[in-house]
Order: sequence, then C-alpha cells, then structure tokens
Amino acid sequence: PCPPSAGQRTMAGANRVQVRIVAPSDAGNHSMVFTMPTDAPLERLFDAWRRHHGLAKDTARFSVGYGEVTGEETPLALGIAAIIPEHLVGVTPLNHERTFEEEFVVRALPKRRLTEESVTAEAAPVPRSKSVRRRNQLVVESSDG
Repeated sequence: PCPPSAGQRTMAGANRVQVRIVAPSDAGNHSMVFTMPTDAPLERLFDAWRRHHGLAKDTARFSVGYGEVTGEETPLALGIAAIIPEHLVGVTPLNHERTFEEEFVVRALPKRRLTEESVTAEAAPVPRSKSVRRRNQLVVESSDG
C-alpha cells in the first residue's frame, strides 16, 4: 500500500483533516479548530460545536464557501466535489509540505427565522371563504366558486 501523502496523519487507516468553524459575533469572529476523519459525517463536528456553545440543534446552519452544507456530508465528499481543496482530504497528491494553515473553514450562522410579517407579505392572497358546521363536519364554501 502507498504511504499517506506528506503531512497527512493516518489513524486506524483513516485520513484526518483540520476544520476551522468561524462564527460571527458582536465582538468579532470566534473560531475553533477541530480535527476529524475525512470520511466522518460533518454532523459530528456540528454537534460538538453546538454542545461547546450550549446551543440547540435547530439554532445554527453551516456553510462552506457560498453554499450551505448538511450534516450528512463528509470532508471527503466536499473534496471530491471540489468544494474544498482536494489535497486536504487526499483526493489529489500534495506537492508540498503540509502547514498548520492547511484547513478548510466552515461558517456557523444563526438559522434564518421567518418573521410573521415576511410570511404574510410572501403569502398569496387567499380567497374569502365561509365555514359552516353540519352534523359534526366542517364545510368550507369559497366565495370564488
């Protein structure tokens, strides 16, 4: 078998990659660096980050570059899709010595919440209707026919 590329560590046969999660705050960007197997689902990373910050699962979304990523995706899949540099996950050979800067960045952002006003403004006009209860059934009659 071929040895791992220069600088890539192998643990029980799995390549590992460094991931920096950056979250904006009023005091500036807050970042944390994690090391994870290239074939592990990102959800493990996201869960660890949320636990560290005491956040519920539905409070944050994560993006790489300009696209949102899901917890089912892996660093290896992102490398194969060229969303992150391929050499970070061993898809292409590394032609130089790896440095500490060899990581990819995930942005943690608050989940978008639709306000009542935006939902009302985006909703299509609903035709007027009249409802009548007949023998334990609710019958809705529309004014537009």
